[in-house]
Amino acid sequence: QACTPPMLIANSFAVLIALIVYAALDEGKKAFRKPDTKTLNSKFIVTLSGLTFIAFILSSTFVFLFNNTMSNKQVDNDLAYAINETASEIDQQTIEKAKEIAVILNRNKAEWYVGDESGGLVAFCIKENIAEVNIIDAEGYIRYSNEDLYVNGTAHGQTWTNYYMPSITADMQSYDFHYGIMNSPEGTFVQPFRKPSEMGEEQENRKYAAVRFTFDVDGQPTNGYVQVGYNKDGVDELVSGIAEYKSVGDTGALLVINEQYEVVSKGKDVVLPDDLSGLSEVLKPEDERQNSTFTFEANGKSFYGQYKYEDAHYIVSILPVEEAMLSRNISIFVNTFLEIIVFGCVFLLTYVLVKKLVIDRIEKTNESLAKITSGDLDEVLDGGKVTEFKVLAEDINETVDALKGYIDAANKRIDEELKMAKAIQTAVLPSTFPAF
Repeated sequence: QACTPPMLIANSFAVLIALIVYAALDEGKKAFRKPDTKTLNSKFIVTLSGLTFIAFILSSTFVFLFNNTMSNKQVDNDLAYAINETASEIDQQTIEKAKEIAVILNRNKAEWYVGDESGGLVAFCIKENIAEVNIIDAEGYIRYSNEDLYVNGTAHGQTWTNYYMPSITADMQSYDFHYGIMNSPEGTFVQPFRKPSEMGEEQENRKYAAVRFTFDVDGQPTNGYVQVGYNKDGVDELVSGIAEYKSVGDTGALLVINEQYEVVSKGKDVVLPDDLSGLSEVLKPEDERQNSTFTFEANGKSFYGQYKYEDAHYIVSILPVEEAMLSRNISIFVNTFLEIIVFGCVFLLTYVLVKKLVIDRIEKTNESLAKITSGDLDEVLDGGKVTEFKVLAEDINETVDALKGYIDAANKRIDEELKMAKAIQTAVLPSTFPAF
């Protein structure tokens, strides 16, 4: 990148100097005459140079705009890909955690009661750092749970769908979840952070994951699923190492930031800017810039960024503008360098071709016409192999031949008239004179 500008300048001057030297050697002083005495050749050089320069500018502008657009799209795609991949991995982490919990629960059926901090499902949730665990049958009955409300309270013995049927809406968390897990082809389901509808408005948001599960009820195998709920602390633990081996480009970073703007997870070798205040000003749950690329300043450098707010965390991908635009700049420099060579060659070839086929032939024709007008009627024009000049030369040669014929006829007539005048003179005047 540092070497390209001097190379472009040097090559531009080299092509320009080569063209000037060629014209100078070919035409001598003709190419440098004053404007009022310009030849066809010098006018053609000026016109062709101007048109070539305009074509070069237009082509370079198009290349710049095209590469800039493609680079911006590539930046958008790279940033979005890193975010979406991480979001998917967080969901997968919650599913894997739910699978692990299902296996553990299946081995410890004696703990399937509410309990407290010393035992039961309450103690199990504390140990696994999860907020909630429910064992639910295919009809939606909560058979076992760490929440006393479900097994001993008003919700006991009721299905989610039946118990809350009067208030089912599009935002009915429990209904959506039950429908999702029971219709999942993979037998797993993840629901993003939202307020649990069964727990009341005062309950904090939770993220739920489930895996289908077969368990015994009154000695009979029953199909259902294990549902695991995560609060913010549980999600923090899940994502703590999610970005450890991720990066964006060579010097960019993938970050997971909580609502207190603390970096929960980042790449292992990523060196973050000291001041991320420019980034924190952008991160808002409902900001219109979410899922779109923005720029911010940190440590005197410009960065591209994109983020997605999910599960009470900001998944952020950042990339230095310098790196993001490096491929664009290299592409533009290379294209500009090649265009200088190409347009220089086009200029030179066009000039040589037109000069050889047109200008040189016109100048030779003018030289022959100058000889003819000065009296040398024996001059013969050579039209070469170009049809137009060949026809012109033939017409001029025919005209000159006709002119020579008229001149010869006139000369013969004058000679005959002189002879006749001489004969008359001889006849009129006496041939002998008397002697004196």
